[in-house]
Parts: sequence; structure tokens; C-alpha cells
Amino acid sequence: MKKIHTAVTLIIIFFMVAALYICGRYENAPDRIFTGKVSAPEGEWTIDISGGEQE
Repeated sequence: MKKIHTAVTLIIIFFMVAALYICGRYENAPDRIFTGKVSAPEGEWTIDISGGEQE
């Protein structure tokens, strides 16, 4: 009886791990969450402070 219990437990664990893997692999993130790569922009960047409305 103990061998059957152990076998059933191992089978359940196997199917749970397989289900978690499959669900995690095919899960889609909402559109509001960015999941792509970010690359640094090339070139030189400057800030133009002459056109601001500061007093």
C-alpha cells in the first residue's frame, strides 16, 4: 500500500510541475507591461534650456 501511495504522489508532482511549466511558457503578459528588450540610443544627447519658460 505504501508503494502505491508513493507512486501516486510522484505522478501528481510530475503533472503539477508539467502544468506549471506549460502555463508559464504560454502565459501572455498584459499590454501595459513591457517585456521586450531595451537598447541604449546611440549618438550624442543634449538638453536645450534656452527655449524654456522659466522666470
